[in-house]
Amino acid sequence: MDETLLTSLRDELKERLRITWPEEDGSLKNIIKRSEAYLSNLAGASFDFSTEEWPKDLLLERCRYAYNNAQDEFEKNFKHELSRFILNASLGKIGVIVESPTNVTASAVTDTTLTLNWDEVSYHWGISKYEVFRDGVSIGEVTETRYEDTGLSPSTEYTYQVKAVSTNGIESKLSSGLTVTTSAGV
Repeated sequence: MDETLLTSLRDELKERLRITWPEEDGSLKNIIKRSEAYLSNLAGASFDFSTEEWPKDLLLERCRYAYNNAQDEFEKNFKHELSRFILNASLGKIGVIVESPTNVTASAVTDTTLTLNWDEVSYHWGISKYEVFRDGVSIGEVTETRYEDTGLSPSTEYTYQVKAVSTNGIESKLSSGLTVTTSAGV
């Protein structure tokens, strides 16, 4: 969870708890992180709390109970919601976020070829392939975290991005762009 979303959730939690003082901001962020891990482990999925309202509401309620040292009561009081939550995550109706590939790098850059590498994406249903984009256009798919691009022009700048596709067809957002310039050639 990025810092912007974490801060936004902290502010919503403070509003629910009617907390106006800043002294507990750090501990509230820790409660949010622990509650996020709890829900993710419970459902076997990751959630985008900035767009998925139902998981966000459950997260904030779990935080409210955790703040009051009543986590066991949360499970009792929300057992029906948690059951539906787990079922919907299992069916892929919620929590179907596939993370974008990270650490996209280029190696073996020549005047007409280069090799792209990136970190493997982990997803509980597995990743079936990666799709590679050059200058916004799909140029190929691979099952490994490596792609060789050939037929390039010398002294030319290209921007590459990669997305992951899960075994159940869920696509990640595109990775950050990597700009590479081929060598001049002979």
